[in-house]
Amino acid sequence: LFGAQGWPPGKVPVAFFTDANCPYCKVLEKRLFDMRDSGAPITLAWHELPLLGPNSARTARAILAARFLGREEAARAYLSQNALPPGPVGLRRLAEALDLLPGMLQREESSARVSRTLSDSMLLGGRLGIVGTPGTVIGRTLVIGAIREPDLTKLIEIEAAAPQTICS
Repeated sequence: LFGAQGWPPGKVPVAFFTDANCPYCKVLEKRLFDMRDSGAPITLAWHELPLLGPNSARTARAILAARFLGREEAARAYLSQNALPPGPVGLRRLAEALDLLPGMLQREESSARVSRTLSDSMLLGGRLGIVGTPGTVIGRTLVIGAIREPDLTKLIEIEAAAPQTICS
């Protein structure tokens, strides 16, 4: 859920289930990046949940390919401002914007690990009951839908103050 980093001491993990074509996701994604970059005690884990059709699935695969090539945040920033054109042209434009070789991005986009990661996120989102985007898990709290900034800040404060408990 929270990725390899788990729940580091002093940080609240935030898992964000997103669709690149969801306008609310774009707003919340920027808010989360801004909060993290301004020192909020959070770590971010992203899960692609392309529920809005084939273009969402293509864009999710492109973002995951960028992740495995070390350019995920740059891809998210670019795709929050630009649509991904269909076919190889779109991947070529994205690769150029990310300073990647187009062939690398295209190969990674069609890789088994991108397919597996996307499938795992879809399965996890389904198990959590996330039927629409955005879906955000803040520590132990699941919110489905948009979150106002004051509410997000308050949830992070609540989760940061609560001791982490582990069932054994």
